[in-house]
Amino acid sequence: MVRSRLMGRLSEKSREELLALLDQLVQRQPDIEPMVELLVELPLAIPAQEKNRPGRGKERTVDPSTIESQVASAFYHAGEGWGAASRVAAELDRLCDIGKSFAEAGEWANAQVVYATIAEETIIQYEGLHDEGQVSWILGVCAAGLVACLNAQSTLPKREQLDAEEREELLTTLFDLWKFGDNYGGIGVDVAGAIAGNATARERKRVEAWLREEMRPGQDSSSTWRNRSVVDFVVKLKQAEHSSDEDVLAEYRNAGLYKELTGKYLQLGRENEALGVAQANLTESRDVTWFAEDCGNEAQRAQTCSARQVAGLHKRIHCRHLPALVERKVPPVWQGKASFGYGACSLPGQPGSYYLPLRAIGSTGSRPARRGVVWPAASVDPDVRAARPLGSTRHYLPG
Repeated sequence: MVRSRLMGRLSEKSREELLALLDQLVQRQPDIEPMVELLVELPLAIPAQEKNRPGRGKERTVDPSTIESQVASAFYHAGEGWGAASRVAAELDRLCDIGKSFAEAGEWANAQVVYATIAEETIIQYEGLHDEGQVSWILGVCAAGLVACLNAQSTLPKREQLDAEEREELLTTLFDLWKFGDNYGGIGVDVAGAIAGNATARERKRVEAWLREEMRPGQDSSSTWRNRSVVDFVVKLKQAEHSSDEDVLAEYRNAGLYKELTGKYLQLGRENEALGVAQANLTESRDVTWFAEDCGNEAQRAQTCSARQVAGLHKRIHCRHLPALVERKVPPVWQGKASFGYGACSLPGQPGSYYLPLRAIGSTGSRPARRGVVWPAASVDPDVRAARPLGSTRHYLPG
């Protein structure tokens, strides 16, 4: 109500009076001058002839330093502590609204300046925040805005499109946002897919070069995590170029991402090659379990393998890990425990607990494991009687 009255009174003022009021306001609060300069550029009401003016989409009238000062002010006035991230995010959200206004008006170059500057300056200062998702959400908004800028280019007349230098700036900021998301848990925007789908062949090669610089040596968990994201991005670029399956497989093989490589082989229906890679390279219990699950999932989807065949594949994978093979005349006795698709069993005359895949038992018509139920040995598929003792540690492994 107060604001409505104020706007009503201002509407009664002449142009000269309004300028005088603005001058007084800036003198009393000099910090708002950069914001006023920015707001002056907003497309608040665009005449029809202005909408049709050639080159509006690629024309830059926003000074990036104005956005930089606003972002710096947001961080400075937010202070410190756990509430700082929320205060920063609230101010940055207002700046993002300015970018949205430019985008809705088709002023893509100005929208890019706003979103890119907010993102770049925020990433620089991010480490000093105790962020609980508020500021990373703002970076996701910036990424979505920049992806919209990139998506729009192919729909615009040539005179409205960003030039090569501006496109590289756009791709650079999107790549920085992708790295941020990879480091901090994601930003909710498929930056890799947007770049792969909209970049030119030359731009894709440039981005691929940036990605290869991000590869890390070694097979530790941190390196594997990073390299998996990098290779997934590279593969999207290659698929956009219609590269062959062998080129895609080579990326995972060269990076030592054997679990992912087996998954790709299975997707292509090349089970024997997947098995060969798994037998030669999968040594972690978790990876072997994932591979066994992939085998079953792909078999179900393609309907190319029976449960008995999947079980045999499980057994072949684990043969080199087994301290002993249980012959058919010494069947396991089910203890009625189940987790992650595997049931617990004991073996007569041998210590320790064993786990076999419940999926593999399906071909014999046995029911799922229930607590307290002991299944007779006759209900167990003979092809899955090889099991791995687990001792005191519970690894839910296929047999």
